[in-house]
Amino acid sequence: MFDESELELELLSLDPGPQTIGEHELKTSPLITYDAAKLTADQFTQRGLLGGVLAVNASGLPPTLKDPRIYINLDAPSSGLVCGVQGSGKSHTVSCIIEGSLMMDRRIGTLPAPLATVVFHYDEENGGRPCEAAYLSELKTGSARGVEEVVVLVSPSNLNTRRRVYSSLTHVKVEPLRISETDLNASRMLSMMGADNLETMPLYLFSAMAILREMGSDGFSYQGFRKKLAESDFNRTQQSMLQLRLDLLDSFLKGTGKDIVKFFNSGRLVIVDLSDPFVDGVTAAMLFNICLGLFIEWKNTTGKLIVLDEAHKYLTNADANHFTRSICSIIRQQRHLAARVVVSTQEPTVVPPSVLDLMSWIICHRFTSPSWVKHLMHHICVDETSVGEDDNNGSGSNAPDWAKQVMRLRTGEGLLCSASALFPSKEGTLERLGTGYAVIKSRMRLTRDGGESILATDSTSTAEHVPLAGLATPESSTSSGNPSPELGLRLGSQVHCVDTSNDTPSTASSPSLTEKILSPRMSTLEAGSRLFKPPTYTDIGSQSENEHVTKGLNAFTDVSSTPVLVIPRARPKSMVHNIAPAFPVSSTPPQSVFAKTRDPQFDVLIKGLVENNGRALHQSLLDRVHQLSPNPYPTGEKKPWKNFLTRAEAAGIVTLSGSGSKKMVTLIPGTTFSQAQKTASTLIQQSIPSGESSYAVLISALSTLAPGRGVVRICDLGQEFKKRKFKHDGRLKDFLIQAEQNGVVKLSVRNKMDHVQLA
Repeated sequence: MFDESELELELLSLDPGPQTIGEHELKTSPLITYDAAKLTADQFTQRGLLGGVLAVNASGLPPTLKDPRIYINLDAPSSGLVCGVQGSGKSHTVSCIIEGSLMMDRRIGTLPAPLATVVFHYDEENGGRPCEAAYLSELKTGSARGVEEVVVLVSPSNLNTRRRVYSSLTHVKVEPLRISETDLNASRMLSMMGADNLETMPLYLFSAMAILREMGSDGFSYQGFRKKLAESDFNRTQQSMLQLRLDLLDSFLKGTGKDIVKFFNSGRLVIVDLSDPFVDGVTAAMLFNICLGLFIEWKNTTGKLIVLDEAHKYLTNADANHFTRSICSIIRQQRHLAARVVVSTQEPTVVPPSVLDLMSWIICHRFTSPSWVKHLMHHICVDETSVGEDDNNGSGSNAPDWAKQVMRLRTGEGLLCSASALFPSKEGTLERLGTGYAVIKSRMRLTRDGGESILATDSTSTAEHVPLAGLATPESSTSSGNPSPELGLRLGSQVHCVDTSNDTPSTASSPSLTEKILSPRMSTLEAGSRLFKPPTYTDIGSQSENEHVTKGLNAFTDVSSTPVLVIPRARPKSMVHNIAPAFPVSSTPPQSVFAKTRDPQFDVLIKGLVENNGRALHQSLLDRVHQLSPNPYPTGEKKPWKNFLTRAEAAGIVTLSGSGSKKMVTLIPGTTFSQAQKTASTLIQQSIPSGESSYAVLISALSTLAPGRGVVRICDLGQEFKKRKFKHDGRLKDFLIQAEQNGVVKLSVRNKMDHVQLA
């Protein structure tokens, strides 16, 4: 018999109230836009800037957003897939996610509690390149440190080779991968034995399973397991197969280095790189499974990020695979394990359906394969036209609308599908993306990009390229010819409006710090084409570039001395490769110049050499310098004259030759006095490129080896650098390529040998 009590109603909460999205759903949403975040009373305290939204295709949501910024919620566990063909921006997007999870920089979001991150990488065909995630250790500009701690764990048998591969990344620590015997258990041994599918498993592995089952009740011991295997009655072939597995595992158990668990730490990036000619994809997946289990068992107070880099090389589309089952299990329990999983692949068909169905979000960069469309369409909930019975390959007129959008995406753009992502509705309330999708563009990275395409013309100077002419450019949306301030606000990016009256670029942009990191040139799609039209490069650059260079060159006419040493900067690659360059395209493009800065203390030295036609014995030069200036260099140091000449040589002022009383001091052609330098530097508002302080030593070394702009072998230049104890950033070839792009040198190949000469 029922009474009239209403006590039972206290536990019911049927009225959601004015807020249609519950608090738990709000906190665990994987993605949120800036406009939506403003409606949540700042509940997303740990977020990473992913990029900008170009267009939205969803019921109840506006097609464009006032503020394009979209964030990934790093506070809550989630899982995602990033797929696309090579060069579509897939790895760039993953790197942006890792940056946001490890780097505390206000430009890319907020991160009060950095995550512990593990990246699994395997490359059998291209083992001579580092994992692209390792480039997160260096900032894009210069060689400053990016992610504070980056550790790469490699196969012990391939340790020396991999250390050479990563030697160009100075902030990366390469260590052998070690697994402790105490971390092995029956499950991991089954995975190592290859006992994935009972139907195809060899008969002798059943005996090994019986031994593991017997040992499971008493506690697993690796040495005890090996002893029992030795006592078993296996034939020679079976023993050989087992021994191969055990020997491989032994190579990761031997040694005195730290085991893998000791490297896990919050805010640290650990890359497990098993690129090894003796490790195949199946074996790599087995070892990854062991490392993954140890990472999940490791306890930390913040959170964990797991990245499967180039997963198509070791992940199989089989739910019976141990590694696949582990990934699927972690995603199912991600809320309890504080785990975030990101799968990056060029081949989405290798991702098992059980994993795809559990993904919190999917970002599809450009691809054109009908089979990919067919595979993904069964796992992406988008209310669009589905494939008909007569067009079951997804390539005809009945192909889903999202698939047509994907095929038209540009580099860096992606199609986002995430039912739980939060967007602002047309009424100004919070709404899920649901069965819709959004087109986004990844932001620019703070760290160095290691996945740039290598072009045939990269080895030549960009200043020698003949620009394309006659390319059609959309007209500017403003009559004045300058970019509209609305352009900067819509894109959330920094837009320079050139003002030739004071040679100082003014900025029309949103004051928010994170807006400056978004790419300034978001391209368009059908739904996003009405966002804006890019301004014409003729209106922006023509007058400013010509007047800018003219003023800089006129600066030298007022100085009655040797011309200032100026190094023409090569035109940016974007002017050659982009369809809408930032400055006018012509057959003879004007080149910007910048004055080389140096210490005026060397003026007296230069004057003494000029009086002797640029060359003098160091003793006679010393007497003349003292006549010109009683105190030409700092006093109180040992051998001041010798140190003074050494500093002048390092600064690119002179070259030294000979020894003892016959030591000659030669003035490098083009050097001038500080008066001319100061006059030019005030009129040429052009920043000196990163690493310019190193170019003085480069010029000095080349002038010593080959006076008069002669050709020098790169290997000989390397020896000269060693003599001068000069350490350049990165590899010598990369340093010279950067110098060539800045117009300092020219590179060439003669008799199959790389050569360099002053430009």
